[in-house]
Amino acid sequence: MKPIYVASLLYIMILLVGYQNCGSFETSSIVEQSSESLNKEGSQAPALLEKKFSPPSLSEKARYGSSLAAKGNVIVVGAPADINEILVDVGGVQTRESAENGSVLIYKNIGQNTWLNEAKIGYPGARRFEQNFGQSVALNGSLIVSGNSMGNEVFLIYKQNKSWSPIGVLNPPDGESVIHYGLHVAAEGSFVAVSAVDTMHATEGNYIPVVYIYREGSVFEFLQKIVLDEVPLPPETGLDPISNRLSLKIFENFLFVGSPASEVSGLQSSGLVQVYEYQNTQFSLKDTIENPTPVQGDQFGAALELNGSACLFVGAPGVKDAGVDQLSKGVVYKYRYSNSNWALSNEIQNNLESGYVIDERFGQSIAYSNNSLLVGGVGRMTEFDLGVEPIQVRRYKRDPVQTLFGQVVGFAGSSRIVSEPYDETAVYPEKGSIYLFVPSD
Repeated sequence: MKPIYVASLLYIMILLVGYQNCGSFETSSIVEQSSESLNKEGSQAPALLEKKFSPPSLSEKARYGSSLAAKGNVIVVGAPADINEILVDVGGVQTRESAENGSVLIYKNIGQNTWLNEAKIGYPGARRFEQNFGQSVALNGSLIVSGNSMGNEVFLIYKQNKSWSPIGVLNPPDGESVIHYGLHVAAEGSFVAVSAVDTMHATEGNYIPVVYIYREGSVFEFLQKIVLDEVPLPPETGLDPISNRLSLKIFENFLFVGSPASEVSGLQSSGLVQVYEYQNTQFSLKDTIENPTPVQGDQFGAALELNGSACLFVGAPGVKDAGVDQLSKGVVYKYRYSNSNWALSNEIQNNLESGYVIDERFGQSIAYSNNSLLVGGVGRMTEFDLGVEPIQVRRYKRDPVQTLFGQVVGFAGSSRIVSEPYDETAVYPEKGSIYLFVPSD
């Protein structure tokens, strides 16, 4: 992979040229056909369950499906609480210890919807006791990037000679004192981006979200640090991963950073998105997209997805429904690049069902491929076919009180993927699963 250099004028050209129209389950009741759509009536043909993965080699509380990345015929799944043995030095004696330190599993479609588990990579580091390798994953060709945010480590896993092996590790640059390094990662082209949290340089009661960017040469070398505005610590949860999440996307030589905890108009966690362009050896801020209708707790920017270079989807899973006990129903906003600006094009609404008793968080994850948009929420994944009029909808549902079905969504070829790192109805509720669906049409 070689560095990409693109002049500022080419940014507009790429976005204009890249413009596109953003625009039955046999043995279970997971898939539901719906007549709901963005603006008009319509429903999609049924979808069929292709596969359900819950590998027997995982430990009982592995949280398999906490992270997921997929491209083409490869799927990468994180299991950050899986138990592995590591070799440690205890008083000069080499001994093996078991701990919940995490794993990453890699699958390849070898044809006719046959998925091969190519590798299971256990925690490759040397830290003792509990870690969470697999908390985040990103896939970039023959490179997988996976974070261990408890140990401030990000591992580089390469495919060489048909085998996947961890052969590199990233840590915070010298002198940097941060936590949650590796909670979110992105990889594309010659770049890797890693999120972290800085508390040392923030004023009391606040923290500073940061992003470290690395560029590939003979190895991945630290390029720069992006510092976002400091934000207040959540009063009840403190620095937990969910309330301090960022979302990261790299496309060509552009970095998109979603900051759902940022303030807009003085409203905490209303959220924003920043767009950076790589020029003259550095990323520079190009655009800031603020929550269009900010309300405290909206978490605009919690998830990002791109359709080529001219269409951006932004999740705001904290948007509340005033008519349903102030539950977080969530919204996804669609932006198009026009006249050198990102302009709001549509709001993809989520209609809460009667009797819904928990926050659904529609928009907590988003994936796009070939005019199909997947949106994850708590207990469901919703698919929108944006390539037809009227826009058609398919819902994939499980009990939202008992499962985390819908935490992460994605595409691998024609397969729709949804993770479920927790299922109260399973023998081992915290083991986790992923589901693959294919359209029947």
